[in-house]
Amino acid sequence: MDNTEFLSGGVNLVLPTKNNPKVYLNIENGRSAREAFKLYNPFSKKARLLKTFTKFLSIYFNFFAKIILPTVRSEKSKFIQELERRLDKEIKSSVYLSTAHDKVVLQLLENGSILGYLKYAISPLGHKRILNEKKATKMLFELDLIPELIDEGSYDKRPYIILQNVEGSIGNLEPSQYQVVLDLFKKQNSFKLVDHPRIHKLRSQLEFLELWELCEILDQAINHSTNQYYEVFEHGDFAPWNLIWVANELMPFDFEYFEEHGLEHLDALKFQFQVNHLLHNKRDKKLLESIRNEVGIPEFNSIFSVFLIKEILMKVEVDEPYGMEMSLLNLLSYKNISTIE
Repeated sequence: MDNTEFLSGGVNLVLPTKNNPKVYLNIENGRSAREAFKLYNPFSKKARLLKTFTKFLSIYFNFFAKIILPTVRSEKSKFIQELERRLDKEIKSSVYLSTAHDKVVLQLLENGSILGYLKYAISPLGHKRILNEKKATKMLFELDLIPELIDEGSYDKRPYIILQNVEGSIGNLEPSQYQVVLDLFKKQNSFKLVDHPRIHKLRSQLEFLELWELCEILDQAINHSTNQYYEVFEHGDFAPWNLIWVANELMPFDFEYFEEHGLEHLDALKFQFQVNHLLHNKRDKKLLESIRNEVGIPEFNSIFSVFLIKEILMKVEVDEPYGMEMSLLNLLSYKNISTIE
């Protein structure tokens, strides 16, 4: 589907450029623009500066913004028309294009206020992940951990879900802050690695893909571990941009990589991996030591090996290279693991 097939009509700002679109933001008027920019939360300094400038122009000098900024004009798409019939509401939309090209995220406006956020699958992988997020959202809502879905459905035989709008702020976090969320995801049962359901699932995936070298590394991690580890609800993509402050409480969102039978510490490692690699551009030994210092768990080598194997499997699924993860695995020396840990 073409990107414009998700637009509700009018003038849409394209960022960062028309040749490299990440979002289509409805700037039909200043009020729509103010809400639309909540869909775009870049972390790089350059992108944040671009957002600040274009947001100011779109809200306070809307007429000139439509002239000088990169925009596209569109008619109301069939997708939006169908959605309006289903919800019995008149809707304005802004569109976010996922980096993996597996889904689109639509911000839905009704009478100038955010109704919710719609995720729609545009690939088989997106189909799988959206169904997984639907499962996670229903499960965690029953435990009173996150808001319930507004709606779910399908269009052109592809699923979508509509998530509630949550007002808050996103930014950098300290470990003590995000650990509160991880503690809520912890279950009562614990296992040694050799018996943990998350390890069993990872091994099954490795064997199915015939990744025998990684099977051997997983065995080494298990053999050098004696501690018990809790089963948890694993977010799977735990990062600053997937956590929002709401009334002095931190709430996670974006559960596409959710694991019902997850392993303790993998989310904390993911958080530090994202921050130190993507935001601070660390690699190899500097990256490894930064994560080790921040997470600070006793059997770091074993659990970080499991984490890297999990990350490799995610990259195999989307046919992406995983040389960096293999390099980090090679830095974890099991010959000296007892003295390191």
